[in-house]
Amino acid sequence: MTMNRGNDAKTSVDEAIIEAARESIMSVGLRRTSIAEIARNAGVSRPTVYRRYADLDELSNEVITREFLRILAELRDMPGDARQRMVARFRIILARLSNGEFFLNLAETDPERIVRAIIRPKGSSERSIIEQYILPGINHGQEDGSIRDGDPIVLANNVFMVMQSAVLMCSNLLRESVGDGANGADGAEDAVEAAVDEVTEMVDRYLRP
Repeated sequence: MTMNRGNDAKTSVDEAIIEAARESIMSVGLRRTSIAEIARNAGVSRPTVYRRYADLDELSNEVITREFLRILAELRDMPGDARQRMVARFRIILARLSNGEFFLNLAETDPERIVRAIIRPKGSSERSIIEQYILPGINHGQEDGSIRDGDPIVLANNVFMVMQSAVLMCSNLLRESVGDGANGADGAEDAVEAAVDEVTEMVDRYLRP
């Protein structure tokens, strides 16, 4: 029982730090965010944050990945065969992330951060996305014949990398439209919708037998 309470407390602190980091990035941008501010808003000390994250880079990368997990958790039940479910999830995730306030803010203030999050070695949260959500879908698709043969881990990793890259592309399309007024925004939204359709079709073709 004591161990459970300890684990619950650790999880609560972890979540408070992540949420404080997310809110700080949203309000002042990543470049002006500091560990001191995050710790203060989370109600913890700076050493508490540093025991979990080596620096702001590691913490911000975790926040970015949690945005993927936040949406994935809502999309467990989808109709169709395994490939259709995976492609439908991919489309929804890409559209929500590309148009979401968090990623738009990040793409405007620090687009390089998204690039670094894409190319860095996978951490525990990225592995969670692949192992809990993408890889099971690949395995089910190979079992029901809707997804082609091949190493399921390789297929899952490739789908994840395409999703990350597509989020950056779509976020940049919207970011570049900010200075163009309403007409620019409308055109960017159309461009993002077309990009989502094209990338989703590409993933579908990649997985199709």
